[in-house]
Amino acid sequence: MSELLEQLRGREAELSIAQEQVKVLREHNARLKSENEDLKRRLDAYCHRLYGKRSEQVDPAQLALAFAELAKQDAADAAAKEAEAEAAPEADSGDPVPEVKKPAPRPGHGRAKIPEHLERERIETRPSPEECFCAGCKVEKVEIGTEVSEQYEVVPAVLKVIQHVRVKMACPKCKEGVVIGPPAAKIVDKGLAGPGLVAQTIVAKFQDHLPLYRQAQIYARMGAPLTDSTLLSFINQGAALLSPIAEAVFREVLAGPFVHADETPVTMKLLPRGTKKAYLYTCTDREQVGFRFATGRSKEGPIEMLGTYSGFVHRDAYAGYIEAMKRGGATWVACWAHVRRGFHEALKTDPEGASKMLAMIQLLYRVEADARELDDAARQQARAERSVPLLERIKTELAEQARTALPSGALGQAVAYAQNQWPALIRYVEHGMLAIDNNAAERALRPIAVGRKNWLVAGSEEGGHRAAILYTLVGSCKLLNINPLEYLRDVLTRVSTHPSSRVAELTPKGWKAARTFVR
Repeated sequence: MSELLEQLRGREAELSIAQEQVKVLREHNARLKSENEDLKRRLDAYCHRLYGKRSEQVDPAQLALAFAELAKQDAADAAAKEAEAEAAPEADSGDPVPEVKKPAPRPGHGRAKIPEHLERERIETRPSPEECFCAGCKVEKVEIGTEVSEQYEVVPAVLKVIQHVRVKMACPKCKEGVVIGPPAAKIVDKGLAGPGLVAQTIVAKFQDHLPLYRQAQIYARMGAPLTDSTLLSFINQGAALLSPIAEAVFREVLAGPFVHADETPVTMKLLPRGTKKAYLYTCTDREQVGFRFATGRSKEGPIEMLGTYSGFVHRDAYAGYIEAMKRGGATWVACWAHVRRGFHEALKTDPEGASKMLAMIQLLYRVEADARELDDAARQQARAERSVPLLERIKTELAEQARTALPSGALGQAVAYAQNQWPALIRYVEHGMLAIDNNAAERALRPIAVGRKNWLVAGSEEGGHRAAILYTLVGSCKLLNINPLEYLRDVLTRVSTHPSSRVAELTPKGWKAARTFVR
């Protein structure tokens, strides 16, 4: 009986893989069809440019022919409708008329309700005095209710100057004992910018990807002569104050049992001229994220970022992390998303073999989707029951494809990539807290990829380090669903007087926890 059940489970698994493979091939075929139609359209356009008529005037004979064809089609449609009406049973013939079911109306998206927490401004309108008098009863009408409609409105930002006036006091007789009011708290002594302006400049560049020269243009429209160099000084001042908090974020991230690590290139300006490729390295525990700037892609970047970290590190196959992980004895967890990309590329040359692998990988991800809301223990159990047998099938299929696929081909390279990382690829099923891929780090790097298209280069190595500090705090706010403008404004106001021994209270995680506790 147990052997029969085992065979049945095996057949069910094969059926699931086959169904998923069919789905992969259909999607691939649809994609190829779309690409083919697009290429055909482009080819027709190029041929027309080379060999077709240059004039855009329509030949009257061709236009008349087209209208004649349309008239014939309309006449045929009308005749068909008349024949259908004559063939339909009459209402009084006694024969039941078949009921035609109308298709159910598609649910509309509807208009989203305006959030309750937004400030409301009430504008009330009343009927005219003449309308408020009842001509029949000769009395004044009374209010019986209201109709309320709401719409969004934007109040333009106002740039204002805060005057800090310190009042002096002295004895009116002896003129001695002069006292003065306490100085106002400033983030930088004799600085022009208040905490709100510094916070706005940081958020605009490092989250909204607005270069400083565009911000300067915005302020110019508001009547303030703030140049991009002045705004850069605001960012420099803010980064200097926030640096200890960014370091505290790093300590909190590396205190956990696992991190996701990755890197992305940025262009750095060299003096007196020229540029070079630099890198921003990142690691995240999925709650906060830290960034480090390095002038090159070598082992020094991961070493500086990870230090002596000893937990699990989700990363790709880049060898620069090997030395850094040896120092603390960290354990590598490989990324199935990178494996999947290799087989997706191989679909073009070997659709049969690649689609089967993609189907099985997709089933691995289906387990993760089903277990997303489970705790770590339940997730690990689900993986043991569903993912582990599937991984054994994948391992067997990889060995079979390795014997037949060309080593230099796309499929052969995808197979070799997966086999070389196999122990690290299956490690995630051993612990429910680990992830199947390194997408958390790639998501953390995505804003940088968007931002560098706008600000193009890091002005210097010091500028790269400042960017890493500010990306750390803005990125952590995003992961924790915190308004970065509100956070930075509050922290910049307090950081100069806050005890360094309690800097953890000012990290995005600590700041959110304190506010949640107060509420």
